[in-house]
Amino acid sequence: MSSKNSAAAAITGRKGRLLLAVSLTMAFMVIEVIAGLEAASLVLLADAAHMLIYASGLALLVSAHQCAECRAMPVKAYGYGAARILIMLTGCALFLLFMAYILYEAYVRSLNPPEVRGDVMLIIAIGSLLTTLVNLKLLAVESSHSHLGKRTWVSGLNDMLGSLEVIVTAIIIALTGWSWIDPIVGAAIGLYIIPRTWVFANQAIRYPKQWRSTCRGRTL
Repeated sequence: MSSKNSAAAAITGRKGRLLLAVSLTMAFMVIEVIAGLEAASLVLLADAAHMLIYASGLALLVSAHQCAECRAMPVKAYGYGAARILIMLTGCALFLLFMAYILYEAYVRSLNPPEVRGDVMLIIAIGSLLTTLVNLKLLAVESSHSHLGKRTWVSGLNDMLGSLEVIVTAIIIALTGWSWIDPIVGAAIGLYIIPRTWVFANQAIRYPKQWRSTCRGRTL
């Protein structure tokens, strides 16, 4: 097999792992939203938004590999890249609106905390942690191939810490019944996501330089 074919196969394999990571993250994000509504937990809803940010970062990385596969058609790759960036920036605006809702809901719930099911929170939080660990495994190779891949892997570490935070919160609520902790931690996660959304938007804006270079045949 020629070096060119080997490189193309490597890119395809890395993109396949990324698509699996995106699918796992999005699937569990939906589960987390449903569980958050069922358990009346703002923490789970905020963590679901956190996972959506992470999935968006993975999608940006998939876009880079897609452009690498299309480098023989730079005009088409340029158009695809521009469309993806527009979608990502629109998503960032929606993230910020959702965070505004999270913070407002945290304020309302702090005045009259609803009963939160800590047992449901704990089960879902453990699932979130396991999902993040699987993603870190899938991204281990990617982190050594590109700066964007490394940053996405580090973002996965942040998600793991967020899952641990949710687990601790769930244990406290399950043992003590202190539902008032839920809106406080939910607001904290929301405040943490806001700068991450800004970083992601900044990556999307700067990304054209990377995928234009890739379309000229350079590595990611």
